[in-house]
Amino acid sequence: MIAVSATPDAPYTLAQLQAALQHPVFPLYLGRKSHPLALPLAPQLLEGSAADVLR
Repeated sequence: MIAVSATPDAPYTLAQLQAALQHPVFPLYLGRKSHPLALPLAPQLLEGSAADVLR
């Protein structure tokens, strides 16, 4: 799990980050190009405190 929080002056919205992860320009990999992701990412936008979202 990775958590990202937006600030009012952020250059990108959370929705833009979500779209970029769903449709990346370049192939995503884990540390090395020989370790591609087994499944596509499934980013979700959730609202609330970290404690509430993790319940």
